[in-house]
Amino acid sequence: VEQTGQALRKMGAEVRWSIHGFTVEGPTPLKGVPHRPYSDPYVAAALLVAGALAEGHTAVPLPRDMGRFREVVEPFQALLRG
Repeated sequence: VEQTGQALRKMGAEVRWSIHGFTVEGPTPLKGVPHRPYSDPYVAAALLVAGALAEGHTAVPLPRDMGRFREVVEPFQALLRG
């Protein structure tokens, strides 16, 4: 949860932290930024969606071992292809 919130904040989101996690205040324009690789596929998925809505280029490097990432990335890629 912390990784996702920090990465969204890096993109320009207004993130408010609480004991239960975080909320994103908006709408706020997001900007594309490069990200570091994440080991959690759900963090990567959140950033892929945010990146699709952001202005500019967003890079979310994926690990060499796609294992758990396939279930998240492949449907997203299919959605972008139309």
